[in-house]
Amino acid sequence: MVLKHEIHKTVPKIVVDCCDLIDERYRNSTEPIEGIYRQCGDYNKIQTLRFRIDANDYASLRQANIDIYTLTGVLKLFLREIKHPLVSANEAKTFIGQPNQWLLTDLTAKIEILKRLIRTLPEVNRDTMSYIFAHFNKLTKVPLQQISADTLAISISPTIFHPVQKGANTQDLKEIIKEGQLLADCVKIMIEYHSRIFENI
Repeated sequence: MVLKHEIHKTVPKIVVDCCDLIDERYRNSTEPIEGIYRQCGDYNKIQTLRFRIDANDYASLRQANIDIYTLTGVLKLFLREIKHPLVSANEAKTFIGQPNQWLLTDLTAKIEILKRLIRTLPEVNRDTMSYIFAHFNKLTKVPLQQISADTLAISISPTIFHPVQKGANTQDLKEIIKEGQLLADCVKIMIEYHSRIFENI
């Protein structure tokens, strides 16, 4: 059973705590932090934190020796290991269609399509997505760090959607690349236009 947060009652506590700590460290850093959500944290620390969180020891996340990459690693591990993704690649493709269609769709229409997609999700998934994407949106607005929604989207879209990996022949690889670009574009838009896509849900 995943423990929910005390205030954000439909959002897993691990999501709220990780997002808030990452945001705090990112904002308070006096030096640029390179490759957030792209660089890997300390594997052993991530696994240790995972087991401690399973035992409801969330205070361990706040230890001084836990760096920001380890925190992002813990959050990504949680999102990767949940049985069902917050929104699956197949669910997303039902709304956004084929890559060529999506490329020809204007931004306003894309935002409306993504709003409809989000509204179909269960409450916990919807609220968790909203919290995470609000977090990503905040990261892009930290002046010193200057990370773009596009860069974040490339790093985190597979963690959000859990795309199904196919075979390794050339045609499958082309499809995987196209699908990855499509899903990353969706994530980028959800980061940049979070308030419009997740409003009144």
